[in-house]
Amino acid sequence: MSADSGLSDTQWNVLSESCPSRTSLARIANKWTAMIVIVLTDGPQRFGAIQQTVQGISGKVLTDTLRALERDGILTRHSYPENPPRVEYELTALGRTLTEPPPRWGGGPRSTSTRSWPPGTAATSRTTR
Repeated sequence: MSADSGLSDTQWNVLSESCPSRTSLARIANKWTAMIVIVLTDGPQRFGAIQQTVQGISGKVLTDTLRALERDGILTRHSYPENPPRVEYELTALGRTLTEPPPRWGGGPRSTSTRSWPPGTAATSRTTR
């Protein structure tokens, strides 16, 4: 049994249907999401810097992915009232957990990890557009 969570090691197996990590894995399974999270691991980045670093991503796909990650609480968008306008994207505490080994993505006991992802977030809305 895991000392920090109260869940057995079997329950923390990402391949097990009852593992809290499964929900998180479904959210970040998109290749662009993983690449953006990697880029933001180094700190806040502007749109252009992200697009330049993640080679092959179109502006539309980057915009859609950033919006979905913001909606899911993975990153925050900071807009600064400057001329020209400056916008930066930064990982949230939840987003930073995605850089940890997969068994920790669930964030803790099932009762708390299910609250990390509000119903109707990007994973479900993307499939219904």
